Amino acid sequence: KKLPGVKLVLSRGGHRRWTDPIAAGDLLLALKLPYNDVFPPSNVITPAVAEKLTKDMKGPKMIEMQRLIIKPPGQPIAVSENDPRAPYENDMTSDFAGVDLEEES
Repeated sequence: KKLPGVKLVLSRGGHRRWTDPIAAGDLLLALKLPYNDVFPPSNVITPAVAEKLTKDMKGPKMIEMQRLIIKPPGQPIAVSENDPRAPYENDMTSDFAGVDLEEES
């Protein structure tokens, strides 16, 4: 149902992450970044940290690095009707394929 003054939109999405953390680590090491900067004790650095460390670098490896970054899609959230984002439209009929919604009397 629609609620007056409210609409659904997609959120801005989750945090960016590597599609292949091992390949990202290898690429960042090839860019001559220090091993301890690339592989902190917990894991490989995040895309945001990598971009800060390589902000002045250019070339094909930078394009390759961008290809290793993904950003998950946003989730539907309720916002005010005057929010500038486009309304979220989801045709859920395929989700209920094969389900008989008619009540038997």
